[in-house]
Amino acid sequence: MLNIGGPIWYSQFGGSKVPEAPGNRKVRKIGHLSEISRTEDVTRVLREEVLRGQYRAGERLPSERELASRFETTRGVARIALKKLEQMGMVAIQPGGARVQPLGESSLEVIGHLIELESPPDPNLVDQVLEVVGALVAANVRMTIERAESEKLERVEELIAKLGSPDLEHEQMHQIVHDFAHAFMDATDNLVMRIVRRDLRTEILSRLEAVRESARAGGVDGQNSAATHQIMLAGFVDVKAHIEAFSHALETRDGLAGYEAVHQIWTRFRASVRQVLETSRENAALPRRTSAGALP
Repeated sequence: MLNIGGPIWYSQFGGSKVPEAPGNRKVRKIGHLSEISRTEDVTRVLREEVLRGQYRAGERLPSERELASRFETTRGVARIALKKLEQMGMVAIQPGGARVQPLGESSLEVIGHLIELESPPDPNLVDQVLEVVGALVAANVRMTIERAESEKLERVEELIAKLGSPDLEHEQMHQIVHDFAHAFMDATDNLVMRIVRRDLRTEILSRLEAVRESARAGGVDGQNSAATHQIMLAGFVDVKAHIEAFSHALETRDGLAGYEAVHQIWTRFRASVRQVLETSRENAALPRRTSAGALP
């Protein structure tokens, strides 16, 4: 279950969080900002409230007048903010007001905002993202192996050779898998696949990369870094045979064998990422101790 309490997760995945009653919602004011900044901030606040389950699917959002009063802004700003939510598929503007839509009706952009909703992000959500991306990568691998010119596959061969190295750090592993997926997407001649890749990269994958970079910039203590490295190594401990199978598939231009090998490699990558996120969330929930070992 995705533990974010949004309306679609609540109704379709068995969540137990009860959204706040409308009268108890905390008023958040925007302050002195330009009209564009005001619109962005009103949109962000309403978007987060919907995603966190403060409004369920089918529930009406406040009117333009109510939003203008709440955020101390104009009705025009409120109108544009609601329109932006409608463009993302989060609400439907009808006579009588804007009503929240099931989250499954939303655009890809909303997944990126869901990723940013928690830090570290929800492991179930990230796993679903990687599951879809992995399916696309594997399908693209098969097409590219069968159709692409040999020179377009040279970069892929370099990366797969690196992935088989026994001395990789977990960050290097992550980067190679990332580069491997993009190398195949760059090699494809399928226009639809390239466009889908662009949307995934713009709306979702860039958010995951930003989360990872933020975590690295924030610093990781030695114990957690070592634990993460061991998790990633464990995920790739039995991947050597699949790397060899993939290399053979490239040589023989066997698209189906390449598909299966990449599927197996990606499955282990997904499991490792999930475990790292779960461990990070567990560690984040623990009280921090002082150097003397006592709770502050």
